[in-house]
Amino acid sequence: MNKGKGKNNKIGVPDVNGELLTSQRDIEERWRQYVEELYARDNKPVALPLEMKDYVMADGVGPPLLPKEVRAAVCQLKEKRAAGEDNITAEMLKNMGEAGIMALTELCQQIYEQGIWPDDWTRSQLITIKKTTKAIRCEDHRTISLVSHASKVLLKVLYHRIEARSRDYIGIDQFGFRKGVGT
Repeated sequence: MNKGKGKNNKIGVPDVNGELLTSQRDIEERWRQYVEELYARDNKPVALPLEMKDYVMADGVGPPLLPKEVRAAVCQLKEKRAAGEDNITAEMLKNMGEAGIMALTELCQQIYEQGIWPDDWTRSQLITIKKTTKAIRCEDHRTISLVSHASKVLLKVLYHRIEARSRDYIGIDQFGFRKGVGT
């Protein structure tokens, strides 16, 4: 006898009212709804006026990206991770050699100057992972996003630049949110 089996054999996702959705289209629509609700927050960033500093050029762009910044960002990528929309893995980027670093630096510089990211760098693939073995509702799953590794390289370069600049504005008595400084 199969105790506990066969009780709830239907595959699907319940909607907001608890009705089981079984068609692929309805399930995808429910997931879209759930993710939109999950990330629809009132605390989204607001554009604030910025004061131009001497290290920012008149066109609003900082100094050119350097190959050593791109190389360092590539080295920091974690290996054995799923590829993003562009199907480029971290291992591919790490093994592309100096010519590849120069080409990636040029591409990142173009994006940096123009402020327009390639479409495949802005799309991510959403993966759901069950929190428990009996997960049925969308809320019973964790969501992770597979982002382009090439995109991560530019993001890391920009992050390190911002982090370096922020040190100038944080007082020595500030312990929280500082790398290598704790209480």
